[in-house]
Order: sequence, then structure tokens, then C-alpha cells
Amino acid sequence: MQVVYYRNPDGTIHSFHNADAIPAAELPQKIEDYNRNSAGRTAELVIIEPSSFMEHLYNRAKENIRLQIDALRDLHSSLQEAESYAYDLLCQAEQEGQ
Repeated sequence: MQVVYYRNPDGTIHSFHNADAIPAAELPQKIEDYNRNSAGRTAELVIIEPSSFMEHLYNRAKENIRLQIDALRDLHSSLQEAESYAYDLLCQAEQEGQ
């Protein structure tokens, strides 16, 4: 599996993605272009072997991202419910205050 990961100027990794859909012959040029035009951010390519420890870490990172997205969706839904409840209470209070 080909994975491209991106570093901030301070060296921290800020994102990554599977690059298998990009032809292998095009990847070096795409990475070089990104590195030249990204204001200090860099892209790097790593080849991950099947059933390797790196593949395990990659899969764990992807799962963690999925779980975070699910948690954010749940939070968004809860906030919408709370907003609706607060609006209902406001309307009820306004009716009682008239």
C-alpha cells in the first residue's frame, strides 16, 4: 500500500491518505510539486507491506479517525436536540409570560 503523509513546518504529521489510486509513476512528481509549493509543509511517501506492523498502525489510525467522526456526529445531533428543547422552553415561557 502506498501512503502519503504530510508534515507541518514543525515536523508534526497533520494528515495522511492511501495513494494506491495514483499511478506510481506520477507520485514522485506530485510529492515534489507539493513540497515546492506548500510553504514549509512537506509530503512523504511510505510503502506499507501487507500484514506489517505499519499496516496495523495505519489501520488503527484510520479507525480512530472514523470513531472521532462518529463522536462528532453524535455531538452535533445532541446539540441540535438541546437547541430544539431550549427553543421549546423559550416559546413556552413567552406564552406563559403574556
